[in-house]
Amino acid sequence: MRLFARGRSDETQVEVEPLEAVLRPEPGEPGTAPGWDAITAVSSGAYPNQTPHRWTTTPGRGAGPEPLDLIAVYRGLDPEPHWHYVSYGLSDLYTVPDPEAGASETSGFGFELTFRLVDPAAVDPAAHPAVWPTTLLSNLARYVVSTSNVFSVGHFINTNGPLTTTTVTELVALGFVEDTDLRSIFTPCGRVRFLQAIGLTAEEVDLGSAWVMSSFLDLLLRHNPRGLTDLDRGSITADPAVRGQVEVATAREGSSIGVLYGEKVALEWDQDQTILTISAAAVPGVVRTLPGRIRFGRPLLLVGNEGSVTLRPGDRFGVEPGALVLDDYAATAVTNALVEDLGDHFVPGLPLKLRVVPTARRTPVAAGASA
Repeated sequence: MRLFARGRSDETQVEVEPLEAVLRPEPGEPGTAPGWDAITAVSSGAYPNQTPHRWTTTPGRGAGPEPLDLIAVYRGLDPEPHWHYVSYGLSDLYTVPDPEAGASETSGFGFELTFRLVDPAAVDPAAHPAVWPTTLLSNLARYVVSTSNVFSVGHFINTNGPLTTTTVTELVALGFVEDTDLRSIFTPCGRVRFLQAIGLTAEEVDLGSAWVMSSFLDLLLRHNPRGLTDLDRGSITADPAVRGQVEVATAREGSSIGVLYGEKVALEWDQDQTILTISAAAVPGVVRTLPGRIRFGRPLLLVGNEGSVTLRPGDRFGVEPGALVLDDYAATAVTNALVEDLGDHFVPGLPLKLRVVPTARRTPVAAGASA
């Protein structure tokens, strides 16, 4: 598993242990965990007469380093056998807001994460779900808590490697769609949406982010209506008809990705030259997204741990505080010159140097959608 939140060391694994008897904290005290109970109610309603498998990382009211109190896993059979993982902890599980305090209508971060993993063995009542997706969801949750970058429908995140090392797979990223079974609920703690993570190939990320990722995910769901993650599948864009549809739409609509998150982003000046510094892990996202932003009159915001830089469209190349102004020529020149090789890269015809620096930690590279 190679998804790591900021401040976490490489290959950190989450400690998990099965909870065979505990359905909620402090059983027997009604109302002590109204958010927890609401998630259990909607999940159990989708899977009646089924007792889920359960994992926890930090028993008791979120008091510890792991943001998720529980991950429940249900057995799904439609359209094929799979496991349905549901998180508890990104929403508020325990505190009912005071209506007179003007509190937010959303609960916690406003969402919980789900994941569906194809597994033919799920038809066997004695089978157990894979553990690695619990690590995946826990690391996604840690990323949200440590950065305050929340996910929404149409967002995606690169996992800097395959989703799992337990088997060979082409899936190296996750897109986020609405969970078709759980959708959203109103709890005593506020509104909660259920965002389902679905595995993506590198080619799907390239083509989807160059276009409108939410539209690409909708296209993917036409081929996979339940949003199942099948580790054995290849890219849907291997189909020439699908690829052609995406390329035509991209040329017509441009890219909807308005924000890219990386580790290092800075804009500096050295004598008569401007230097744009960017971490290596963020380079592919800029290369595939920038042309579909500038050409359509849309800015691209690069957000690092300690600052941000806006690449915005204009009639000619220019430099402003915290921003580069790019015309079509400059955007194309930057795209062609920017590569993942560490060091300085000069942009022909422009007083601009692109400085690519190492990514210090295996930080997920996330993207948000905007108009």
